[in-house]
Amino acid sequence: VCEDAYDAKLIDDVNGQSHLAAVAADGAGSALMGAIGDKIAISSILTEITEHFTHAARFPTETTDITNWIVTAQQNIIHTARNFGLRPRDFACTLLGALVSERNEQVAFWQIGDGGIIGLRGEVYGLVFPPDNGEYANQTHFLTDPQALDYLQVQVSALHLDGIAMITDGLQRLAINSVPLTPYAGFFDPLFAALNTTPVATARRSLRPRLRNFLKSDKVNARTEDDKTLLLASRGV
Repeated sequence: VCEDAYDAKLIDDVNGQSHLAAVAADGAGSALMGAIGDKIAISSILTEITEHFTHAARFPTETTDITNWIVTAQQNIIHTARNFGLRPRDFACTLLGALVSERNEQVAFWQIGDGGIIGLRGEVYGLVFPPDNGEYANQTHFLTDPQALDYLQVQVSALHLDGIAMITDGLQRLAINSVPLTPYAGFFDPLFAALNTTPVATARRSLRPRLRNFLKSDKVNARTEDDKTLLLASRGV
């Protein structure tokens, strides 16, 4: 059972400017309802972003808006858990999020747990946050943890990016160098090259099957036994 989930959409603010919102989550394999918890988290975050821009053109702030979105996602999971007669921990999931303004003048990123968000400027990749793998191997922090906000990493800044990528932890060994902790250009270069040379009108239809086959290939599966999610976005060339 795949316990990863993701979604991305363009959201217009009250002035008609679009913002790309992208969210991914990895349901904990040890959690009974992890595959539901991640979907609740993603739906909740995107709903909160849409609601924000329905009433404002102001880009979100780190200390209030984004933290409130995270809290609302937690509360929605807690409410669902109660309806099922279960614990919030049974819906445990990590969370990755990105928001990029249409003119690329402002960006926001947030993360709880492992996985990675990668920014591309020119030909240089940067890892937004170090994956939070916890104190021990195969351990991380989850959105449903009582102290989740203590582990929330947030960055809001004025920054020009040519592209972003988002991976769940199943791809960390392939996509992120361990020493130093940096994105592996050899992994991302072919992916962004394919994205940037494919017409926008056909990108979703033509690239998704190729990407799915790549992630399911023996070459990739030989390096990981976990669920794998890869989300790419580019301004094009």
